[in-house]
Amino acid sequence: AIIPVFTGDTEKSMMVYHALRKEKILAMPIIFPAVAKGTERIRFFFSYAHSEQDVKRAAEIVNKVMA
Repeated sequence: AIIPVFTGDTEKSMMVYHALRKEKILAMPIIFPAVAKGTERIRFFFSYAHSEQDVKRAAEIVNKVMA
């Protein structure tokens, strides 16, 4: 499944991307000019191979960076 997490800001998207990458979690920043300013996001690619713990870990990192 492709799951977008809206950050609404290029800088925040890149901060989240780098924090996730540091933890070896693949997620792609979708930023201007690919999307309109204010609609920037991180795109996660989850599959059946990911555990509930994998998803929770990714969410914790996003929450920590976005706080």
